[in-house]
This record gives sequence, structure tokens and C-alpha cells, in this order.
Amino acid sequence: MDLPARTLPSDAQKRLIGSVAKQPQTGFFKRIFRHGGVKSIISEKRNKCCVVSVLVLVDKSIPLDGMVMDIGTAGATFRPASNYILDRGRSEVLLRFAERELRGKITSVTPRGYDVTFQNPMPASVVSDIILAFGLNDQAGVLQTPLPNRLS
Repeated sequence: MDLPARTLPSDAQKRLIGSVAKQPQTGFFKRIFRHGGVKSIISEKRNKCCVVSVLVLVDKSIPLDGMVMDIGTAGATFRPASNYILDRGRSEVLLRFAERELRGKITSVTPRGYDVTFQNPMPASVVSDIILAFGLNDQAGVLQTPLPNRLS
């Protein structure tokens, strides 16, 4: 049995392929990238950090362990420790850092995580305190503040 020789696409096929490639994105990806990503949505300056935290979905009382990747006076970006990021837009949440708890709402869902806007903006000094008390050094992966040596 002989296989037919591969033929090059005709001009009509090339136009069809070109028109499909130029079509706008739809669905979940359209919502993520329609405004140029999460950076264009966030209008405030946020501090990049790695702060171990828990995000609690208020309506279902489900805690999600993870890290805050950046934080500012009006919001933060939370990355859950799970492999999957579910579309939980507009959900009421509590963001916990040990004994500190901040109430907010998920305003956008991106591949980086959940963008949370706080109900009550906090002073910049509180943001610094959270990063120093609970954060990890982004480059070295160690705690910002030294812990007592428990082995000696």
C-alpha cells in the first residue's frame, strides 16, 4: 500500500490557519490575560516576599496552606501549596499569618495564585512587620529573623 505524498497547504488552508491563530483567547485564559495580567490590575506597590500563610475560604471554611508572594497595604498575592489553582474569584477569605488575621476578597485568579484585596487597608509599618516576623528570605530560602539554635 502506497502512502500519498505530503502536499503543501493551499492558499485557502494557509488563510484559514492564519485566521485561527489570530483569534482572541476565550474562557479562563481570556480573563487572566485580558488586561495584561495581574501586574496591570495591581495599582499599588507591593513588596516581593515569601511569607508562609494560610488562606481560609470563609463560605466553606476550607484552609489552604501556601505562601504570600507579594504584599502591600491594600492586598497580597497568595500561592496555594497544591498543584492546582481553582477559579475562586470573588470569594470572601481570611489570610492568616500565625496569630495575625486579615479579611479580604479574591479579586483575580492567575497562574501565580490568588490576588486578595484586603477589606481594610493597613499601614506600611504593619506590612514590614509581617514580612520580618513571618517571611522567608527570597534568595536564600531561610527565615528573615534568626531563630535560636535548638540543637546546642
